[in-house]
Amino acid sequence: RFYLTRSQLLLNPRLATPWQALHDGQNDHAFITTTGLDVQTLMRIPTSGFATRRDETAIPRNDTSVTANPRPERRSLDAAGALGLVLH
Repeated sequence: RFYLTRSQLLLNPRLATPWQALHDGQNDHAFITTTGLDVQTLMRIPTSGFATRRDETAIPRNDTSVTANPRPERRSLDAAGALGLVLH
């Protein structure tokens, strides 16, 4: 079996995720093991333009216009969470 069943998924994927626990812990060892970056470096990336660029760019989809306005408030992850997911 190569998929998760509903009972194996988080009840609310926007709350209490493993990334949020890692982020809230602010532990350099855990960050370096997970992402390859220490806490200070990883936290600097979203504030150095990554978050702005991400929030101003619409996610490309086949069922929407390429000129559609981005809707960052509808995304499951904030900029730091997206970055952590990519680096993990």
